Amino acid sequence: MGRERIETHRAFDLQLIKRISQNWQFLVAYTATKNSTLVGHPSNRAASLEPNQEINTGDHTTQKTFRISGLYRLPYGMSVSANFNSESGAPQARQVLLRGGVQIPNIVLNATPLGGVFLPTTNVVDLRIDKAVTLPGHQKVSMRVNFYNLGNASAITAWQLRSGATYLVPTSVLRPRIAELGFQYQF
Repeated sequence: MGRERIETHRAFDLQLIKRISQNWQFLVAYTATKNSTLVGHPSNRAASLEPNQEINTGDHTTQKTFRISGLYRLPYGMSVSANFNSESGAPQARQVLLRGGVQIPNIVLNATPLGGVFLPTTNVVDLRIDKAVTLPGHQKVSMRVNFYNLGNASAITAWQLRSGATYLVPTSVLRPRIAELGFQYQF
């Protein structure tokens, strides 16, 4: 019989919203989530001891997210909207590769508690510009330009966690600035 995984998450969420009126809308949101993840349970005495599942795997970290978004309607069917998103980096742990066992010849274990290392916070701004034109017969043409990652942020999204010469060497970063042009026809 294996050990149970017990998870609790406590969150604080605050949002301020201004609905669309007088040609603009706005949203500000902040969320903080305290995680508590444990392997095993003290009342489960019959559970087998599996230390490989318990070593430095409990998540006792707090994740934070902050968002701002807004829209403004300009004259002549144009609108501009922007989003800013900031997310704290994911909790991680330094890992080691252990070799030489008989039953388990190779195993990777966390050498530090989960949350000993965090990925960097990501801050991304996206922007959209729209223009809509109404045509006869209830037809409409819309054109838009989207800019993703407008500030060209290059935060690390993954890195090598195994101890050694490549420890914390980035393996992935945010996608670069991207511009997208779109058209929509309604009839």
